[in-house]
Amino acid sequence: MQHVTRHTDLVMSVANPLVLVVMLSEMGFPESEALVDTGITPEQLQDFRNHMSFDQYKLLIANALSLTDNPHLGLKFGQRLNFTGYNILALGAVASETFLEALRFANRSHAVINPSVQLVISEDKNYINVNIEQTAPWEDAHVFIIDILIAACHELVSMFDAEVARDVIYYLDYPRPDNQAVYDGYISGKLHFEYPYNRISIPEEFCSRPLPMRNPTAVNQAEAELQKFLESVNNQHQELLLSIKELLTSRAGEIPSFEAVAEHLHVSRRTLNRRLGAINTSYKEIVSDIRKRQAVEYLSGTRFSIDEIAYRLGYREPSNFSKAFRRWTGLSPSEYRDKYLAYGSGASEISPEDQNS
Repeated sequence: MQHVTRHTDLVMSVANPLVLVVMLSEMGFPESEALVDTGITPEQLQDFRNHMSFDQYKLLIANALSLTDNPHLGLKFGQRLNFTGYNILALGAVASETFLEALRFANRSHAVINPSVQLVISEDKNYINVNIEQTAPWEDAHVFIIDILIAACHELVSMFDAEVARDVIYYLDYPRPDNQAVYDGYISGKLHFEYPYNRISIPEEFCSRPLPMRNPTAVNQAEAELQKFLESVNNQHQELLLSIKELLTSRAGEIPSFEAVAEHLHVSRRTLNRRLGAINTSYKEIVSDIRKRQAVEYLSGTRFSIDEIAYRLGYREPSNFSKAFRRWTGLSPSEYRDKYLAYGSGASEISPEDQNS
């Protein structure tokens, strides 16, 4: 289960909304129609350093979907976007040492680009897995936001290696479209629908390969600019949650103590407790959310035994894992796996060792 804020007071730059309005204008839809009832003014869009709320962005997306009558407009937007309007942030990604570092930089940038999105990055035997999570309710913008991210990822991977782009695997939580040809020209990798999570799996070998345009000086400049953006939108809780989640998912079978997390973040236990309380959560809740999400992923997308999954989630006794999973879902782990496979998503054909078979 992913942590979703109880109120959507997230603030973001107007750069992405500006690109969307421009794209709609080029498609023949006037700016006035795109902005109707959003509270966004044309003047506000003139400088990407200006801010708007995530709720306003959702209203803009709703207008775009209504005007175009295209439920997968996000693919077109994501292909075009790819950090448009954030020149220094784009540089921070492409100038990174490896693609994995580029992903991590892009993740931190989402607190500015779209603070409702958090990318939880974990390493598997053959893949780097990027789970796409919502920190605020996406509601009717759900498919649009996911489509943006998968199309933008495809563009970024293709920029470095078009062959590798064909080996990327996309797990999506929405139904397969009646016409899957809507993805033609946007995605060349493998698509799996109706999963209980959204994930992009990228070959590990590619992610660890040095990038041709790596430039430490450019990355340092981009990091400094990113910090200015983060301070301006004041979405610090995004960075805090991201840091904790990355620590929790970094090592299978290990759940660090609260004291260890506080030490890792260079704060006292009291300060960390206060910061988590300010965003209506706790370390215990974050651990539970992470464990539930990973349990669902392992049960639906791998062939790991129940005992192996319990170990990977940091449970010393499989029975404790089973009790927790029943509390989360009302089902035992084996009942959940049987029910999910009977649903027909084909998860039984996919494991970390043979995802691209």
